[in-house]
Amino acid sequence: VEEDITDWKLVYGDTGLADKDALVLLIFGDGFTAEQQDKFFEEAEKTANYVMETSPWDEFKDSVKFYAVGTASNESGARADNAQTQEEADADRRDTYFGTTFWSGGMQRLLTVGDEGMQKLDALKAVTVPEADYSVIIVNSTTYGGSGGEVCLASLNSEALEMMLHELGHTIPGLADEYFSAGYEGEYANMTAESDPAKVPWAKFVGKNGVGVYEYDEGGDGWYRPSQNCKMRYLGKQFEFCEVCKE
Repeated sequence: VEEDITDWKLVYGDTGLADKDALVLLIFGDGFTAEQQDKFFEEAEKTANYVMETSPWDEFKDSVKFYAVGTASNESGARADNAQTQEEADADRRDTYFGTTFWSGGMQRLLTVGDEGMQKLDALKAVTVPEADYSVIIVNSTTYGGSGGEVCLASLNSEALEMMLHELGHTIPGLADEYFSAGYEGEYANMTAESDPAKVPWAKFVGKNGVGVYEYDEGGDGWYRPSQNCKMRYLGKQFEFCEVCKE
């Protein structure tokens, strides 16, 4: 595993702060060839700085660290990043280090990493920053895509930095989307089937900075969210995380 690493370094945070005392995020890159490693580290640093300039991250600048671990992929990009159909997606056998792919579960924009890639990621974490709390993969493709779960992924699309913030909202505090996606509904800190303002999970925030009890649209009847304009619903600098998601 160690011979697979081109370099690894701290790209954000206080060198004097012990990893065990910090919230540590480990950034990996997929689809960056040996010749594109400088680009990966630039993107990793840009991502870390963008996240840390956004509320509520900006309140914790003295306790968060980002490391970047470089690995060289044999080919650039990600599987299925140019595919227009599932058939085209299945035919793309792009050889990247982690094997990230678009068209996951039949969704063109759902960019994920499989079990083999996760094993590689865990092995790299063990020999670089074993005390890292969460892992992020930046994928070297300008196609719009990402996902949040055990690992947070985002491409290099023009909205990628905003997407990374949104996906980290899934990965770290386990937030739900505040736009409706059938099959993903459930009880979360920011999503509920309860409509009584006194009983929703965010009851103590109701009335603060626009927080209320709003029914999902686009098929989400019977499910409620705390905000109409949260970053868990819309991407863009103009959309902040709502008070519930910040908490």
